Amino acid sequence: MHCNTAIHDFNPQPGHAILPGLVNHQNRVVTLIGGGGKTSLMYLWAKFLQAAGRRAITTTTTKLSAAQRSGVDLICADSLDKARQLLSAENRPKRIRAIHGGLLPDTGKVAGLPSEWIDMLSKEFPNTIFFVEGDGSAERSLKGHLPHEPVIPDSTTLLVPVIGLDVIGKPLSEAFVHRSDVFCRIAGAIPGRIVTPAVAANALFNSSGYLSKARRHTTILPFLNKAETRDGWKNGCELAKKILAANYPGLDRVLIGSANHNQFLVLP
Repeated sequence: MHCNTAIHDFNPQPGHAILPGLVNHQNRVVTLIGGGGKTSLMYLWAKFLQAAGRRAITTTTTKLSAAQRSGVDLICADSLDKARQLLSAENRPKRIRAIHGGLLPDTGKVAGLPSEWIDMLSKEFPNTIFFVEGDGSAERSLKGHLPHEPVIPDSTTLLVPVIGLDVIGKPLSEAFVHRSDVFCRIAGAIPGRIVTPAVAANALFNSSGYLSKARRHTTILPFLNKAETRDGWKNGCELAKKILAANYPGLDRVLIGSANHNQFLVLP
């Protein structure tokens, strides 16, 4: 890998080109955690799968923004039976369906589904791909997890920790890192210091970090998002090297690119 090269020199692929090798009948429950583009990635991948004739559902185990997005329908399923009815109703919807547990008053968010429901639904609907947001990040590109986070369904077969590369070089403060005090304790970092690739990698592998609740059977594919400049690519390349060097069980590839620009590259 040549870290001084811009991402377009590495022939990144659009989402529909890489998805068949990542999301398939073996990886039907995909949980996204972290910060820096989870929701954008979730909806983008669901869109591509539906365009290819696959059934895809998006949801969350925590909270999801209630703001309307183009091409996305927020659909309430406040009981398991309602969720079953929604999944049974239409084989090939034209729009992305985001199933939630109901509006949370005065928050601008909708509630998630219990992870146990997702486990049951994924068994009952084996031809459906489930995309699940497993935590929130307050629109920051890095976060510190509380003890109950992330909320990962047992049925998850592909876990996608997301880090926004725009946070590299920024100070470790609440302006850039969600729950920055918690993050510093987890990553062994000093508040106010600059976020480096090494600091970001520490947050993945610490016993209280991003991967603390990953199941043994789960494939892990970190996504380093917002590689949209030469510096972004350089930082992503350095972070990818540190992640791969850890030889973490279930993690042998890293995805780098830009969800907004629909550019992805699988490393190595």
